[in-house]
Amino acid sequence: MDIRERFEDYTNRLVASVAAYDDVEGLVLLGSTAATERVDAWSDHDFYLVVRQGREEHFRTHLDWLPDRDQIAFAARETEHGLKVVYRSGAVLEFAVANADDLATFGGSPYRVALDRSTVTEQMLVTRPPAAPADDLTDFRIFLALLVIGLGRAARGEELVAGELLRGYALHRLVAVLRRHASATAGSAPDPYNGLRRFEAAYPELGRALAAALARPAAECGRCLLEFAEAELAPLWRDYPRQDADAVRAILESL
Repeated sequence: MDIRERFEDYTNRLVASVAAYDDVEGLVLLGSTAATERVDAWSDHDFYLVVRQGREEHFRTHLDWLPDRDQIAFAARETEHGLKVVYRSGAVLEFAVANADDLATFGGSPYRVALDRSTVTEQMLVTRPPAAPADDLTDFRIFLALLVIGLGRAARGEELVAGELLRGYALHRLVAVLRRHASATAGSAPDPYNGLRRFEAAYPELGRALAAALARPAAECGRCLLEFAEAELAPLWRDYPRQDADAVRAILESL
């Protein structure tokens, strides 16, 4: 079997396995597990297991319902509902165990209901509260503020936390604004939960430039991100806040 066939074989065995349990009310496949055209050698199986109310914790702590249980290297509880499971082969599962009512608070894009014995399909169609409206100026100003904070931490010798601020929080804000102004390649769908996912597929040249900036030590990284914003974002954004960027550039030059 090729990569996609092996991936789908596990999915099919998962559906059959959970269907054998009377307490299981549904299975919702997520991400590339639902949109199998995106499957590659690094794809994880993402899903929601929906169980009868009161049985959630049992299925979170007893994993006999998973295929190839004897091949699991370890499992880790990540959230109240969610777990990560790693197989010895390197295959990874990311899933949540919940009841049908919980699904009204969950999201999923894309998703496919593979098993429904209750109200799973109905609950997945519930309209979630709309996300806060995009605000370019706020996102960019927070990006700038994080540059100042991050480079300050680097100047203090706190390279690790500086890297977290610059390569994580600041980057997410910058990419959010960039996605709203730059033209993406055809067929590249953004991830609604993480703006960095599939960024290189949508913006190959920008992705390479950002990766090069992120590979530098924190102090250099922060300055490169500001230069990147000036070079790539300013020409696309009519209301680019140049005075704000200049103020931060002056601060960074003084550090």
